[in-house]
Amino acid sequence: MSEKTFRAFIAIDLPTDKKEDIAAAINSLKEQNKKTHWIPMEKLHITLKFLGNISQTQADDIISHLKTIAQNFEPFDIELNKLSLLPSETTPQVITLSASPITPLASLAIEIDHAMLNCGIKTDEKEFKPHLTIGQIKTKKFIEPKLKEKLHIKFKTTEITLFESELNQHPSTYIPIRALHLGKIK
Repeated sequence: MSEKTFRAFIAIDLPTDKKEDIAAAINSLKEQNKKTHWIPMEKLHITLKFLGNISQTQADDIISHLKTIAQNFEPFDIELNKLSLLPSETTPQVITLSASPITPLASLAIEIDHAMLNCGIKTDEKEFKPHLTIGQIKTKKFIEPKLKEKLHIKFKTTEITLFESELNQHPSTYIPIRALHLGKIK
């Protein structure tokens, strides 16, 4: 009998107060794009690696690798301040807030991607673009959103989290499985 699997991803969760600030900005954008599916506050995160379906055995192995990776990265500041369209402005599918600085985020994502090979998870073939998705575009008649006020969200990331994504419910839910603190354990 094969082991039960669940859908999972590794991400940086945001502090609640920062999620509230982003939710307020999303509310102003809702008026401009009523046919966009806007992401609820509790689901806001910066994805580092989508894992797909994994078993509990793989999850245990993933957590072990993430512990080692987390110890090699000190906490760092992240800024979210620019609206972007992905995969491109000519064929937008999602509305995002760009995350910077790119270097520590990309380094962390690359380390995770390489370590996941040891857990039986394929590497990502597309370039990592650090971002926080705030909306999914559901129409061809799309109006590029404009924020009424300049948005500047800054926070210190202190951990990475393995999440389960339950799709069998509507709406889907994200359940934190394990958060791992960045930096050497003192």
